[in-house]
Amino acid sequence: MKKVTLIFIIFFASIVGVVYLYAFLSGVVQTSQGDKTLKVVDRPKDNKIQNSKKLNVDKNIKLVGLDIAKFKNSLIYTNNSSTISLAEVAKHTTKDDCYLIINKKIYNVSGFLQYHPAGSRIILQYCGQEVTGIFARIHSNRAWDLLAKYKIGSVASSVQSAIPQVLQYISNSLIEQNPSARVVKVSPKKQLYIAKVIFDNKLYEVHIDSSGRIVQQEVADAENWRVWEVDRDDN
Repeated sequence: MKKVTLIFIIFFASIVGVVYLYAFLSGVVQTSQGDKTLKVVDRPKDNKIQNSKKLNVDKNIKLVGLDIAKFKNSLIYTNNSSTISLAEVAKHTTKDDCYLIINKKIYNVSGFLQYHPAGSRIILQYCGQEVTGIFARIHSNRAWDLLAKYKIGSVASSVQSAIPQVLQYISNSLIEQNPSARVVKVSPKKQLYIAKVIFDNKLYEVHIDSSGRIVQQEVADAENWRVWEVDRDDN
């Protein structure tokens, strides 16, 4: 009788072992403390999809008082009297105040209008504008020599050339307002600036609009940083 019982126990244990092994290979076996029954849960089919999910922001990065437009103007408008911005030149459009841009140099030709052989009207229509091509086509070397006496300065840096300074300005502001943060990169995008910042041991992606306001924040924990190496926002 004992022999039969032992055989039965071994047989039953073998069946349970086979079932358990099958369940383990086909899914994930979970056992809850309150319920001793086995539950088979499907495994994620694609770990990459799980890892690429960006987590909700649990702490916000601060960025207030940032005025990108004002900062750009501070780069373009300068106290140096020999450098004048395009925006400033565009304001000088009258007979008594006429600026022209020729070969990136700026001329105040107001005092010459009355002496222009073709009359003042032809010049007045171009006041405040860039006229290099027009001037070169119809004027002699003597006219170029005469023009030199009316030079008042050169064109200041353009907005495009100010981009590196603007990116540094954003980076400095992020660090100043978030002392424990480390800025990885700031990139210009259409109507946006994208800053990637390590903060609270997480990698944040901060979307900043052209006015300097944060419009969106995304964050991934350290285990998911690799998925940000190729990010749709970087394309």
